[in-house]
Amino acid sequence: MTVPADLLARVDSELATARALMSCIETALERPAGATGVAATSAPSPQRDQACMVALNMALNGASPMETGRYLAEHFDLPDADVIVGDAYAQRARMNMHGGNGQDPLRE
Repeated sequence: MTVPADLLARVDSELATARALMSCIETALERPAGATGVAATSAPSPQRDQACMVALNMALNGASPMETGRYLAEHFDLPDADVIVGDAYAQRARMNMHGGNGQDPLRE
């Protein structure tokens, strides 16, 4: 059985996105209530969760942080969109450093 290269690339990209999202969820669940960062700046909400996923997807697909910030500003009403964008690009950097596995180097 032969699998087309473009299908393999798409599956690989979707797996990387899923791994990154799982890593973000794991990090958010482990963060203490008084910690600084995303958990301390805003209460969880479906809109915020969706914005986080959109930002991470844009980061993984090569959009610039400025473009991602503009998109979030146009489509979401969030006071901390800049934090969401920063977290998404930090997660992308961690994934790139560790071969796409999404692991946080401080937790290994």
